[in-house]
Amino acid sequence: MQGASETTEQQAVIEWAKYAQGRYPGLKNLYHVPNEGKRSKAAAGILKSMGLSSGVPDLILDYPAGIYHGLRIEMKYGKNTPSDEQKKWLRRLQAAGYFVAVVWSANTAIALLTEYMNLKPFEKMAEDADLLKARYGFPSLESRK
Repeated sequence: MQGASETTEQQAVIEWAKYAQGRYPGLKNLYHVPNEGKRSKAAAGILKSMGLSSGVPDLILDYPAGIYHGLRIEMKYGKNTPSDEQKKWLRRLQAAGYFVAVVWSANTAIALLTEYMNLKPFEKMAEDADLLKARYGFPSLESRK
């Protein structure tokens, strides 16, 4: 896909989610927190004082499914990898009962969201985050502490 980027991949996920809300109404709770972007020092200071926090995952699904409180997805593209701040957020969220993943394509994010939305009460995702590397390209958080 020419012109593909993290932005275009994420836009494709959100577009799919809008169409899939009829089947999965919980997707109405999927949103993005605009942490990235260039800002003036003044604007950055104001946003930080309002609670903007570095490392927050790109896609947030505030909808419980299975054993999880919600789902958090960090989108990457190409050879990009999660920053240390992003890994810290993912670890904290996972410890708090959220399912977390890092994905490198819209198709992978859509597959993950679909699987999550189909969880039955008290059911776990097919694989935990340590095993997602093989399935979704989630870098192992082997340095978890």
